[in-house]
Amino acid sequence: MVEGARAACQGPLCGDAEIDVALQTDAPFVHAIFLNAYKLSPEFQNRDRHPLKRFAEIMGLNSLGEHWVPDGELTAIQLGGRPAYRLLLHHRETARGKGFLYVADSNGRVFMLLGTALSEPEKLQSAIEHLTFADGTH
Repeated sequence: MVEGARAACQGPLCGDAEIDVALQTDAPFVHAIFLNAYKLSPEFQNRDRHPLKRFAEIMGLNSLGEHWVPDGELTAIQLGGRPAYRLLLHHRETARGKGFLYVADSNGRVFMLLGTALSEPEKLQSAIEHLTFADGTH
């Protein structure tokens, strides 16, 4: 984000993510998981005023970059027993490259989790979709 735009930003996703991590299998690259999360003020945790789908549109659709292409639309699902949105992706240059983008919230944070796979994408998708959330009070 440009410094002037960052100073003028008033929304919930301004500035740097509180959590920004990437996990990748060793060579040869097969799977990777990217996680970005933003701590939300109580105002932005109100899903009647700030629907999760809107966060999914902003965090997911607007951040795909040039290599990932959506396969369909955002789909409402349950992730760890909580409401979430999923977007299936494919890699523009690599036919076997598949991606799974999820946006959900937990413990006062909205997060985007992107899993990418060059082989056995169904294993990665299943692992992500069967995750459980830990209680954030510990």
